[in-house]
Amino acid sequence: VALELKMILRHKRPRMTLVFSGILLLYGLFFYTSDEASRMSFIFILAGIFVTGAFFINHGQFLLSWQSGDFDFLLTRNVSFRQYLESKYWLFVAVSCIAFVLSIGYVYFGWKIVAINFAACLFNIGINIPIVMRLAMFNPKKIDLNRGAAFNYEGMGAAQWLIGLPVLFLPYILYVPFTLAGYENYGILAVAIAGVIGFAFHKYVLGLLTKAFINKRHKIAAGFRAQ
Repeated sequence: VALELKMILRHKRPRMTLVFSGILLLYGLFFYTSDEASRMSFIFILAGIFVTGAFFINHGQFLLSWQSGDFDFLLTRNVSFRQYLESKYWLFVAVSCIAFVLSIGYVYFGWKIVAINFAACLFNIGINIPIVMRLAMFNPKKIDLNRGAAFNYEGMGAAQWLIGLPVLFLPYILYVPFTLAGYENYGILAVAIAGVIGFAFHKYVLGLLTKAFINKRHKIAAGFRAQ
């Protein structure tokens, strides 16, 4: 985790993802201050996912690409692949929790907003983070860490374009049925419970992620060399 943080702070592009994620903490203001959005409260789930998960969405989609310049060295380090992936997982969890704590200031717009953000944070931790980590293993592209992030599509592939679909819409599979039935609070609770269940099995899920990484590591390394 310490090495990952050093990499983020020392290089332009990953540093900008951190800054951009901080800016997205204000994303809720576009919804909570709008009279039209307040009449469509289902949008608040989307805002909660972004507010508490901006970092792992922006940084996690390039999970392996950040190390593309020294990926071969990574494979020879005296650190197990499980430790490598687990450190990234806990970094994403920690930043998501910090983002939620900072988002408590949205209580100004009502406790319901805080409850939704909390449910979204739990869903991110238990469900979305592993999904992003897994999708990021599909044919990652090489990245120059010192190039700016603005209008820079280096490292973007099919997986990065598709990551947003499950991350943003999976919670609605649980939320919408309850809301349509007139039990919105139960929908929020269902999103939170799904996140808790996912987190309860995080060790098993990390095992699956590790197995997938081990199976693809040589192909990924060859892909980085070719680029």
